[in-house]
Amino acid sequence: MDTGISTDSYAIIELKMIDQILNNVDNARRTLIEQAAGVSKYKTRKKETLAKLSATEADLSRVEDLLFEIDKI
Repeated sequence: MDTGISTDSYAIIELKMIDQILNNVDNARRTLIEQAAGVSKYKTRKKETLAKLSATEADLSRVEDLLFEIDKI
């Protein structure tokens, strides 16, 4: 995921993977190209960041609820 392919590097591809690419099983071409370009690393980071953001929003909502309860007292 973190290698990226440049003009002076090599990549090893399984024979099974070549068959998947030729038959485009489960968007194998897109996945391979994204991994080669290094895009998959950023997609993974984006997913993790969005999950953290969602958790933070939930925490913030809970804090707002607690502050509302404290103000009522």
